[in-house]
Amino acid sequence: MGRESEEFQRRKRINLSRLPNLILTVLVCLVCWTVGYQYSAGYPVVCDTGGSPVWETVCAILPDKRFTYLIGCLLICLLAFIIQRINFSFVIVRGKTLLPFLFFLLFFSTNPDIFPLRPASLALFFLLGALAELFSSYQKPEQTGRAFNLSVFLSLGSLIWPHLLWIVPLFWFGMYRLHSLTPQNLLTSVLGILTTFGFAFVWCIWKHDYTIFIVLKEQLTTIHPFFLSNPLRIEWLSSICVVCLTIITYIYILLHEFVHTIRTRQFLSFLLVFAFYSLIPLGLYEHYSVDFLCLFYVPSSMLIAYFFSDRRNLLTYLFYILIVIFLMLLLLVRLWTF
Repeated sequence: MGRESEEFQRRKRINLSRLPNLILTVLVCLVCWTVGYQYSAGYPVVCDTGGSPVWETVCAILPDKRFTYLIGCLLICLLAFIIQRINFSFVIVRGKTLLPFLFFLLFFSTNPDIFPLRPASLALFFLLGALAELFSSYQKPEQTGRAFNLSVFLSLGSLIWPHLLWIVPLFWFGMYRLHSLTPQNLLTSVLGILTTFGFAFVWCIWKHDYTIFIVLKEQLTTIHPFFLSNPLRIEWLSSICVVCLTIITYIYILLHEFVHTIRTRQFLSFLLVFAFYSLIPLGLYEHYSVDFLCLFYVPSSMLIAYFFSDRRNLLTYLFYILIVIFLMLLLLVRLWTF
C-alpha cells in the first residue's frame, strides 16, 4: 500500500523541464525578441561616452539590425546553456532539469533594456568561466591555479565592462565559503589580476594610448545613486518580480537547509550572497544599472530553478506559467507605450 502511494505521488509530480513547457518558454522568449526587433528596442547599439575601448570596437563592427539582434539572441542562448552546464556539472539543482536554462533565458528575453546587446552580455562569459573555476576549487586549497584562472577571467571581463571588478571581493568570499581560501591562493588571485592588467599596460605603452585605464578609473569612481533620479516606474516591475522570487527561494532554502549535503548548501549560500551582493552596485551606478541586472540574473536563475524543481506540483506549475505570462505582457506593455 505504501509503495502504491509513493508511485501515485511520483506520477503527480510535474516536471517543468518536459518538452511542452520547454517549447512554451522558448516560444515566449522568441516572441519577446521578435517584438523587440520590430520596435528596435536598444538599437542601434552605441558606445556611450566613456565606454571601454573594447566595447567601442565591438560596437563599431556590429552588422545591421537583423544580424545584431540575431547575434544578441544567440549569445543569450549560449550564456543560458553555459549556466545549464555549470548546474549539471556541480549538481546545484537536483535531478535532471532545464530550469536554470529556461529561467535565465526568460529573464533576459523579457527585459527590453538589455536588447540586443550590452557590455555585461559579453562580460558574463568571463564571469561564468570564473564561477566554474570557483566551484571547481571546492575544498581544494592546494590548487592555486584555480584562484589564478578565476582572477584572469574577471579581469579580462573588466576590459569590456570595468564594473565587473566589483565581483572580485565576492569571489574571495566564495573561496572562503568553499574552504579553498588560503594566503597563497589570495596572493595568486591578486597575481592573476596584475598579470592581466600588466599585459594591458604593455599594450597601452606600445600604442601610446592609456584609454583603457582612464576609462577604468572614471567608470568605477563615478557614482550616481540609482534611486535619486528614478522614481518607481513600470520599468522596474520585471526586476522587482525576479527579486521577489529570489527572496522566496531564500526563505525556502532556510526552511529546508538541512535536507541537503554540505556541498550543496555551500553552493546555494554563495549564490544567495552573489544575488544580493550584485544589487548593491546596481543602486550606486545609475547608468549601468541594467548591466548589474545581468549579473543578478546569473545566480537568481539557478536559485529560482532550485525552488521550482523542488516543488513539483500543479500549483507550482501554474505559478510558473503565471510568471511567464506576466513578464511577457509587461514587456509588450513597455514596448507599446514606449
